[in-house]
Amino acid sequence: MNPLSEFLDARLSIIDNPPAAKGREISEQLSSALDGALVAMSSELDQPVSLVALGSYGRREMCIHSDVDLMILVKDQGTVRAKEAVSAVFYPLWDSGLRVGHSIRTVGEALQTARESFETLCSLLTARLVVGDLAHYAEFQESMAALLRKRPISDNLQEEERRRRSSQPWPIMSIDLKTGRSGLRTAQAIEWDRLTSGADSNPEPLRTAVGDLLAIRNALHATNDRAVDTLVLDVRSQAARWLRTSSKAMLGDAQRAIRTIEREVRRQWPDLDRPKPSGLLARFKTNRTTPPRRTTVIAQAADAAEEGRLLTAHELERAAIETGHWNEENRNHLHRLIAQPDVGWQIFDQLVEAGWVDRSLGTWTHTVALPQMAPFHEHPTDIHLWRTVAEMQSLIEPGSVEPWAAELAVDLDRAGLLFLAWVHDIGKGFFEDHSARGSRIMAELGTRLGLDRALSARLQHLIEIHLLLANTAMRRDTSDESTINHVADEVRDLETLRMLYLLTIADARATGTSMWNEWKAGQVRSLFARVEAHLVGSPSTAQADPWFDEDQHRVHRSLLKPPPAEHEVRLAIAGDAPPYVLTLVTRDHPGLLSAVTGVLAIHNMSVQGARLTTTDDGTAFDIFRVSSALAVDEIRDEQVEAIVADLESSLAGTFDVGEMLARKAGHYATGPEVEVRTRLKVTQAADATVVEVKTGDRFGLLHDLCASISATGLDIHLALIETRGPEAVDVFYLTGTDGSNVTGDHIVELAERVAAVTGQIQPGI
Repeated sequence: MNPLSEFLDARLSIIDNPPAAKGREISEQLSSALDGALVAMSSELDQPVSLVALGSYGRREMCIHSDVDLMILVKDQGTVRAKEAVSAVFYPLWDSGLRVGHSIRTVGEALQTARESFETLCSLLTARLVVGDLAHYAEFQESMAALLRKRPISDNLQEEERRRRSSQPWPIMSIDLKTGRSGLRTAQAIEWDRLTSGADSNPEPLRTAVGDLLAIRNALHATNDRAVDTLVLDVRSQAARWLRTSSKAMLGDAQRAIRTIEREVRRQWPDLDRPKPSGLLARFKTNRTTPPRRTTVIAQAADAAEEGRLLTAHELERAAIETGHWNEENRNHLHRLIAQPDVGWQIFDQLVEAGWVDRSLGTWTHTVALPQMAPFHEHPTDIHLWRTVAEMQSLIEPGSVEPWAAELAVDLDRAGLLFLAWVHDIGKGFFEDHSARGSRIMAELGTRLGLDRALSARLQHLIEIHLLLANTAMRRDTSDESTINHVADEVRDLETLRMLYLLTIADARATGTSMWNEWKAGQVRSLFARVEAHLVGSPSTAQADPWFDEDQHRVHRSLLKPPPAEHEVRLAIAGDAPPYVLTLVTRDHPGLLSAVTGVLAIHNMSVQGARLTTTDDGTAFDIFRVSSALAVDEIRDEQVEAIVADLESSLAGTFDVGEMLARKAGHYATGPEVEVRTRLKVTQAADATVVEVKTGDRFGLLHDLCASISATGLDIHLALIETRGPEAVDVFYLTGTDGSNVTGDHIVELAERVAAVTGQIQPGI
């Protein structure tokens, strides 16, 4: 039997029958199996050779689809022994389909390559002799040690870590387990630095964290049949099942491991994120061992944040034994710390680790490294809170990314706005509505901190309604006066509305790239303007289509006159870059929206948002926010003409949209499933029944939903379409086709039809 077959069979067995122990144990099992294969393969040579494992294989941290990094250590490149080893060892590895990092080197060549390439130097640090000449390998080790004494590597390791952190300033949920911030490569760098510097530290936390990440990495490899290392949304559920756990538990393990490595980085390189001094200052080292100047831990933390540094060992020793007492001065220090979110979150995490936060605040630590299961969230909960602070600063400070928002903040309490951003999601992590729970936690925190009662009450109320503007703007008819009245009743006063508006923007921008765009900004801004006008008692100045300028309004008026003929379609595209705004005018009739959305999908147009209206004379005036599903930045004239032609054919009954969609859907790979449960929520508006569908987005979904509604005998008067990453939240204002009320039988039938095209319906949303 081919000796390599035993390794390949062992790997396949692990994939098909995952053992109970899945972390470092699997990696060691794989490494041992490959060791055995290589020993057997080398035993067939006439003369023994030295086979040296490098990289993850050398560390015995090999994963299922890891590269095999192997070096043949020779005394002379010209020997027959080296050539035989290539045939006996490398060829079978290549033939088996393994990715092999291979080299044949003398000791001198290995050292020369290490001098020239820092990456090679690092791979040689954890070299391990699999089989061969022990004396020759010992010579190699001694030569490497001598090289490292002359060439310390700590500065290079720190610079690499700075590059990782520069490309990823905030910890994320979809981390690259291998090369991402505080991933396996970071852990290896810490170990290399400790190995070469002789630093005394506890290796167990880092070892445990690496084991947890190896378990998840093996799961990703096993369930994707290739070396997938990034924990993106669509690979999570299968990996969790392979680990025999839930996605939430797996993500929790990943985030805790990442946070452990993050903390080990701070211990190993406390000045890593601090700007490096230049010029004359670079010749002097700051004395970091002097006792703290301030009298309280929170004052020291605020000082450190403003100086752009972490807490010193002296300061952490104090934080480990003291409890904060809250008066006006210390509350101001807390505000100073919060106002430096980039370094503030790391300092606060130091205080969490020291136990000071639990003792002094009595809450907040439950958010630390807490995974967020909503598919559109990019960060764990505590990082999201700190990033929301950063986004709030970008709104309210000079040079704001939203100048209008900065003007609103002029008369508001800046510290209060930042504190609100810092606590708005503090209710997450419990089995209840996080807004309601967060409001109660804020009441306790306000008492603990000694906040003014009025301020504490306002913060509690804002936390409870912090999703109000975003959800209403995207899911309700904001031209309906009852919608404006409802929002005004909820916010109560102008100051609360303005704080809520700023929080809505900051929260969305901090959540993820799919959560804030020009379309949503226009919707929220329009709602805010209407509610503000209502609260001050003046006529609303918000336009019916606030995202259009006057030139575009003129185009729209030209589209509406004269009224379109039967089956005639008029189309206009606005925008210089995606997402584009597509305006469609035609005669309204049942099933129109289904036909439009289907044709757009056929032409690779992804609908990210839509508002639909029908004029008194029966003309449909529909506005869609679209982008190319093929990531093409330009919509060509011929594409617009083709869309119009297919729509007119569809309306005339000569083009079957459903059949064409089904045919095209077969060309789309389904890919790993994404865990987004389908939920249906039904509420009543003044003149319509509002049906909200939350489900996983896919090709042709909007067409299928609209077709389901039409087949139920209902008419869509308004549709609000929102896509949040892999999740769709589509809201439809419905009546009977004759304008009658939607009945209970209608809802039951619609739920069955929606379930058929999306999956099982769950109550609520």
